[in-house]
Amino acid sequence: MTFTSPADGPATQHLVLENIVAAPVPGLEQRQGFRISEVVTTLDGFLEVSAFHVFYDLAANLIADTYVVNKTAADALKHLLNAANNTHGF
Repeated sequence: MTFTSPADGPATQHLVLENIVAAPVPGLEQRQGFRISEVVTTLDGFLEVSAFHVFYDLAANLIADTYVVNKTAADALKHLLNAANNTHGF
């Protein structure tokens, strides 16, 4: 997602790298989170903000080859999440 905001606007202090902004998504009633990946100040006094859906927070966090057997669904999910390369809060 990309959007612009006045560089001297009330939200400017919050529009920094890694912060999450919530925005409406076409076809859905609730807003969804997007993590800010780039903020550029333009010559005409605006911030150009680029953000990726929070879904992509785990894009580079791969799960090593693992074998799940004889576990409940909850235990299997826990096993898979613990097999990720990096710890995470998901």
